Amino acid sequence: MTKERPGWLDGGADTAEAAAEFEVQYARSMADRTAAVGSRLIGTGVDERVHAELRMTGTARMCSVRSMKRRRRGTGWIIAASLLVAGCSSTSDTASPATEPDTAATSQATGTSSDGSIDVPTSTPANDPSASTPPSGDTTDGSTDDSTDGSTVATDSSVPTTDAGDSTTSTEFIGVAPAGPCALTPAVPTGEVTWVQDGQLRALVDGGRPTCLVDAVAGTSPVSWSSDAGRVLLDPTRSATASGIRPTGFEASISSVTLSAPTGTASIAIDPATHRLIRHGSDGAVTDISFLTTTDEAIYHPSGKRIIAVGTSASGAYGIWLSSNLGADPKQILSVEDPSTPVTDLDLSADGQTLYFIHGFVHQLYVPALILSERGIADRGEADLIVSKLEDAQAWTVGPCDASGTVLSSTNGLDPTDVRTVAGSPFASGGVTLAPVGWLSSYRLVLTARTTGCDGPADVWIWSTVDGFHQVAHDALAASARIPRGPYTDLPDNIEQAAPG
Repeated sequence: MTKERPGWLDGGADTAEAAAEFEVQYARSMADRTAAVGSRLIGTGVDERVHAELRMTGTARMCSVRSMKRRRRGTGWIIAASLLVAGCSSTSDTASPATEPDTAATSQATGTSSDGSIDVPTSTPANDPSASTPPSGDTTDGSTDDSTDGSTVATDSSVPTTDAGDSTTSTEFIGVAPAGPCALTPAVPTGEVTWVQDGQLRALVDGGRPTCLVDAVAGTSPVSWSSDAGRVLLDPTRSATASGIRPTGFEASISSVTLSAPTGTASIAIDPATHRLIRHGSDGAVTDISFLTTTDEAIYHPSGKRIIAVGTSASGAYGIWLSSNLGADPKQILSVEDPSTPVTDLDLSADGQTLYFIHGFVHQLYVPALILSERGIADRGEADLIVSKLEDAQAWTVGPCDASGTVLSSTNGLDPTDVRTVAGSPFASGGVTLAPVGWLSSYRLVLTARTTGCDGPADVWIWSTVDGFHQVAHDALAASARIPRGPYTDLPDNIEQAAPG
C-alpha cells in the first residue's frame, strides 16, 4: 500500500498549487489549524523547516509561501511561518533539467564549530527548489564513458514472528518460495524489499507475492543497488542486470565495492592494504584514481560526475573531499581536526545536495554552500546511517548491537522517532536487535530484527507512520531496499574549499 507524498512547503522560495478555498494543516497534526502561523520548539538548535500541507479545492493557482520568521524564546528557537496567499497566477513554473559540467571550484574558508573539531558554518540553507531529471548513462568528466546500458529509468526461526498492538503483520507469503523462474525484472518506482533466501535473491512489492530476481546468490555479503535500481551488486566480485551476471574485477576480500552512478557499469573500491582508490571501468580497465594518500570511504554523486571520499591528503589534512569521477581536481569540503574519530557512513540526500555522515554522531552537510548541521547526539553510539533515495528521510541505530539498542527515524527534518516507542511497535519489549536497511516510497522504512547480533538471518519488516508495522520476510539474508533514485540536481561548478583543520 502506498500513498502519495504530501506537498510539504519547506521555505520562502517554495511554491505549491493552491485554490480559492484552502485549509492549512501543520505537520504532526498541530492543534491550531485556524491561524496561518505555526511554531515548533526545537531546543537550542535552529530548524528552518516548518512543514505545512495545503489542501485545496477549486481552480488551481500558484501561491507562494512567504514571511519565514524566527524568534527566540527561552532556551530554544521558535520557528514561525506565515503563509500568505498572494500573487497567484494560473500557471506554474517548471524547472528545466540541466547537466552541469565537472569543473574546478573556487576556494573560500568556512566557519568554525564551537568545539573546534569540525568547521561549522553558522546558518542553515533553504532547500534548493530545483531538481533535474537524471541523465542517461554514467556521466564522466569527459575522458571516458562508463555507460554501456544507457538506462536510467526494480522453517526454523532465528527471530520469532511478532504481532503487537495495532501493527499490521502480513504473514501470508512469509516463507513461501517464489513461483516461476528467476528474472531481474524492471524496478518498481515505489520500491520493493529484497533479500536472499535458499540461494535466491528475492523481492517483494508491498502487498504482492515474492518473486525471484537472481539465482545462485549466497547472501553472505551485503546486497546493494545502483542508483537507477537496474543493477545489483551481489557480492564484491559480481553484479547483475537483466542481461546477466558479470564480474566487478574485485576480489571477494574487498568489502568496499561501490557501483558507479547512475547505472553501475563501473565500480570503485578501496584496497585494504594500501588504502588506494581503485576503479574498474566498463571496458575492463583498472585504474588507480586515488587523490588522497589514504582513502577510508568513497561514494559517487547520483549524477556519476563526482566522487566524495573520506581520507587524509599528502599534507596530512583529514576530512571529506570532492573530486571528479576519475579523481581529478580534488578539494576538501570538510575539515576534521581529530582523525581518531573517523568519518563514516557517507550517503547523499535524494536530491544530491546534502551529504549525510557520522562523525561520532549523525551530521549533514549542505554541499553547495558547505553548511554543516548536527542531526544526532554525541556519545550514544550512532551508526548504520541509511538515507532515502526518494524523499527527505534518514534512519540510524543508537546504542550497542543488542536488544538495548534501537533505530531512530527522521523525516522532513523533524526530530527523530524511536521505532521501539511507536504505538503498536512489536519491538517495544526489546528482545531483538534492530537495524535499518533502506527506504521505500511514502517514507516506509525497511528494517531487520534479530534475536542476537547484527549479522546473519533476520526477520524483515516495513514500518510507516500511516500503515504501522508489518513483516515481509523471515530467516532472510542480505536484506535491502530496491528503489530508483528520484530527481536530483548536480552539484554546482563552484564550491568553497574548507578551511584547514
